[in-house]
Amino acid sequence: MGYTLVSRVAENLQISAATIQVLAEEGLVDTTPKQGQLYLAGAEIYKLRFIVYLERHHQLELPDIKKILQRHKPPYTNWRAELKQAVR
Repeated sequence: MGYTLVSRVAENLQISAATIQVLAEEGLVDTTPKQGQLYLAGAEIYKLRFIVYLERHHQLELPDIKKILQRHKPPYTNWRAELKQAVR
């Protein structure tokens, strides 16, 4: 599994590196320090894309996103069926 610089992931997802840091502090994604810089593993990038999708397309806030991530694991195929239930 490869690692990508947080700044590059942020650029690709059109979010700030600070946003990724906040999500890491909230425990939603795990960053990996290497050679003085922060990286994300491929699985964490996948999770981050899902988080960004939930924020942008469903206007969900972090508490609701946390609930969904607690109930569903990658590849997140069944989350839509339980979206209303997960955010209760």
